[in-house]
Amino acid sequence: MVKKKSFMRICFILVCSICFSLFGGACEGWNGSVSGHIHTEIYQKKSSGVFLAHLVVCEECGEVLRDEAHIYGEWTEIVAPTCSKVGKKIRSCPCGYEQNDDVAPIHNPSKESRAGNDGNDYYYCLDCNQNISAVETEFVDFYVDVEANRPIRVLQLTDTQLMNSDYEKKAFSFIRQIINRTNPDFIIITGDLVYGMYDNNGNLLLALANFMDSFEIPWAPVYGNHDNESEKGARWQNSILANSEYCLFKKGATDGNGNYTVALRQNEKIVRVFYMMDTNLCYNAFNANANDVLNRTHGFTTNQLRWLYSTMERITEINDNEIIPSSMAFHIPTNYHTLANEKYTQQAEKFILHENLPAQQGDFGALGEAIKSPFTVNNVDGKNFLSTIKKYGVDSTFCGHSHLVNTSVMYSDIRWTFGLKASTYDRYTLRELGGTSIIIEDE
Repeated sequence: MVKKKSFMRICFILVCSICFSLFGGACEGWNGSVSGHIHTEIYQKKSSGVFLAHLVVCEECGEVLRDEAHIYGEWTEIVAPTCSKVGKKIRSCPCGYEQNDDVAPIHNPSKESRAGNDGNDYYYCLDCNQNISAVETEFVDFYVDVEANRPIRVLQLTDTQLMNSDYEKKAFSFIRQIINRTNPDFIIITGDLVYGMYDNNGNLLLALANFMDSFEIPWAPVYGNHDNESEKGARWQNSILANSEYCLFKKGATDGNGNYTVALRQNEKIVRVFYMMDTNLCYNAFNANANDVLNRTHGFTTNQLRWLYSTMERITEINDNEIIPSSMAFHIPTNYHTLANEKYTQQAEKFILHENLPAQQGDFGALGEAIKSPFTVNNVDGKNFLSTIKKYGVDSTFCGHSHLVNTSVMYSDIRWTFGLKASTYDRYTLRELGGTSIIIEDE
């Protein structure tokens, strides 16, 4: 197989959380320091409550700073699943709360497909004979055409987390300035578009979809762990995104919601593919019936990885076996992000965030907290995640979730980037809000 190369430049576009202007302009709200007592945050378990189950308090003065959903570590499997029997797993929050959940049955998939009653072809389980996933006939779901002979401009936004009209106003102010500044050809939003438990009527997601459509720029979102908490349900949310004029979104024929591909083209030739994926974990979904399409696995399921690898293989085949430079976009970071940042913290030289700082051959960004709830990507059918995505041209990944982390680090020939948070709800760093500009051009 022939591997095509491209060059990628990444930089952060910073906005002020006080006056909402881009840094480098006239900002009256920042004087270089934060006055008053600086809180040292710790978690404290609440005596009651289901969804916002612990408090964040100051260790020094005891002031209650906010309610916050549990921040779980990795799941530990205590009972292994089989084809016909669910398993059991457990995880814990730093506040001391423990949570148990089922592990979905693991099927033994067929390599050949068979016709289903609905007219589609399905792979099936060799052990229980159940149809388990539809056969995809289109491997590129969406195309974005960009004029030739110039770099392609992509913008990453993440963790807008709309939860009321005030936060909506702030986030939209950030996003409008960032889009006007970067003039992107394509926008990705890597999860937590809304804080679903505060959007039970769906108005915030509708507002976001209408706002993004107003720029008349193709935009592709994935869900985070909070979006599908809304009582409107994931099916309704999927329909809103899929039917928005400029939104590129598809549920996908595998587990979760939002597993699809976007190809960027110049002169009718694919120059880069974005693999958009759902990292699931929406554990606080309110309405089980409305959210029956949810998968609460922490990270990618076995079926999702099979979909990813087969899609990569087929896209390569239809491109005359030329490896296409590719990126992945999802919400929750992986164990490889942890390894990348371990490398980063061992380096002697650190880069300082500034609006005009371009991506270097080295690494840059701020590591303001331990990475929140990364998941381990397990081998599937003897295939290692890192080796397989590299084989098919993935040179970059973009995620969110850890609000105080915005590093961009090269690890094992892939750049692992945390986007800048694009709103002031929940945890954030005062001077590290905005978006991530991605410039793609031939090497």
